Amino acid sequence: MATLGDHARNAAPGLVLGVGLLVRVVFLAGADEPALVRVVPDDAYYYFKVARNVVAGQGATFDGIHPTNGYHPLWMGALIPVAGVVRDPLLFVRVALGLGVALSFLTAILLHRLVRRLTDSWWIPLLALILYWLNPRAVVSSLNGLETSLSTFLFTLLLWLTLGEGGVRCSVFGVGGSEGGNRHAARGTRQATLHSLVLGGLMGLLFLARTDNVFFVAVFWLATVAMTERAERLRRAVVMAAAAAALAVPWVAYNWLVFGSPIQVSGLSIPYVHHELYRLQGHSSGEAVAHGLKQFAVMLYEGLRGEIGYSRLVSFPAIALSLLVFAMRWRKEPATRRAVLVLLGLGLASLAHLFVHAAIRWYPRPWYFDQLLVLLPAVFALALGVLARGAGIPDSRTPSSLSANPQSLGGLMLAALVALASVQTTLGVRALARGEWPWAGEMLDAARWLRDNTKKDDVAAAFNAGIIGYYSERRVVNLDGAVNNAAHEALRRKDLIGFMRQAKVTHYLDFEPMMRRQFGGFFDPGYSLMRCSMVAVPGFEASGPGWSDSHIKVFSLEWQQEGTKEE
Repeated sequence: MATLGDHARNAAPGLVLGVGLLVRVVFLAGADEPALVRVVPDDAYYYFKVARNVVAGQGATFDGIHPTNGYHPLWMGALIPVAGVVRDPLLFVRVALGLGVALSFLTAILLHRLVRRLTDSWWIPLLALILYWLNPRAVVSSLNGLETSLSTFLFTLLLWLTLGEGGVRCSVFGVGGSEGGNRHAARGTRQATLHSLVLGGLMGLLFLARTDNVFFVAVFWLATVAMTERAERLRRAVVMAAAAAALAVPWVAYNWLVFGSPIQVSGLSIPYVHHELYRLQGHSSGEAVAHGLKQFAVMLYEGLRGEIGYSRLVSFPAIALSLLVFAMRWRKEPATRRAVLVLLGLGLASLAHLFVHAAIRWYPRPWYFDQLLVLLPAVFALALGVLARGAGIPDSRTPSSLSANPQSLGGLMLAALVALASVQTTLGVRALARGEWPWAGEMLDAARWLRDNTKKDDVAAAFNAGIIGYYSERRVVNLDGAVNNAAHEALRRKDLIGFMRQAKVTHYLDFEPMMRRQFGGFFDPGYSLMRCSMVAVPGFEASGPGWSDSHIKVFSLEWQQEGTKEE
């Protein structure tokens, strides 16, 4: 007969899911614009504005002037229908964030079910669920308005399906030894082909969710092929590759044919600026390589704690313990080898992914690495399961089998998990209240000033243009090229001032003096004073913590007539 403790432990996953969902929904429902911009990064508003412009019939453009491919297409494709239905700007932001929360919720359910299947336990899956769903980093990421939640959901879904290959292939798809005759064999082949098409299609979608997911796509493809019977490997490999390519190649070809590069401009422009500024400082190519490797090392040692939500004092020992357990129990745990190899392969893909962003692009952002929020709890949970079996702990799906004295030990285990969940929840609430971008309130103030003091057809410009462009309801030209291919070309020509003149920019708004100090070499050889005058607008005074000892300033631009000379 089930005890009260058994009922509590069985209800625990639902309670954890409910608490994490409540934290997110309360914030989403109650946050005003200043609270939202402190949590939702400027880049997310590029998505929101482009989606609304597509619905308005202007095409894929942020400023209504220049076309762009500075976005990941799957998330943009998800937002465009929402923008078509929800016309109020603030409500659209809430709905878009709600979509991200829903995808993160599904990710949490998948992770719990995956770990439960891998460990045949009750408390280890619950621990993994707490480590992901209540992780302050995951709480904030689920509300960042970017492609993060969609990408992480598809990553987890593919992980679930890949590690389930061995258990479903014979029983469901009829491959490998069915005695039903030719008819059953043919049906099994058709079902296996359909399954391969689904897996390949999901790999293509994972690529479209974030194109740098190509490293994980490769691991999932190789793992699935390796787990297939030898006679079927070639067929499965070709079918999955074809399905993935059918989704991925059109996007790559579109970028190449229309914009001249297979990579969208959001992946090119800012890294180019960082590399060029380093070169202009007189550094050699060898020094640039060393600088990139240093960035990678620093990211591993210090920065990674911000991307996974835990101190390295917790994460590094957990990773080391997991690897040690896998190594020691490798020969004695043949049933888990497949899962271990897949997870370690994804870990190596994560290192390659991190290396590209830190050592090559020099531009790692926190939301680039959210797959680690799922991968690391899965690795640690599998290691705990292996360790528990090796230590002879009789754990199973029935909580009361935990020991000879299940009430005391099970109660202690549950109490520890409740304490961990409480701490995680408190940290998540604080993270949302504090926000990651405290200076974003100044950008919102600038957007409101622009909306209230300019005409509908006026054109403004900013390097950090997302919040300003979205909330001002004006045409705001993005200058750092993140969502503006024409600006990227102007940066390469070092003629931003000519680009701004061509766009008929009347106002410039950004954090000064930082931005012009950083981007000054990209304006023109004679800098802006030779071709336009910038006058600080009286009456606008930004209030807030600022960014890098700078505050938002608004400038009015007056252009010289062509053919005139500076007096």
